[in-house]
Amino acid sequence: MAKKILALVSEAVSADALRSAVGEDTASEAEVLVVAPALNTKTRFFLADPDPAIDRAEQVQEETVDRLEEGGVDASAGTPGEEDPLQAL
Repeated sequence: MAKKILALVSEAVSADALRSAVGEDTASEAEVLVVAPALNTKTRFFLADPDPAIDRAEQVQEETVDRLEEGGVDASAGTPGEEDPLQAL
């Protein structure tokens, strides 16, 4: 049975970074779900303008999934939208 890893990232990471964090064997056997919180500036938060933060979170997730898959790791992206990392999870 494949191990499942939930990767909470604020910047795109590579397969090497994942392997460094969890080990080579775990990374090669795992299914990774990548979640990036929609981190917003205080100004945009008060103006209720989350779109740029959501767009950035989507970019980070997609880039991370691409990097992981290029490195031989099975990965998929979650749904961005929450600013608080715990709520994003």
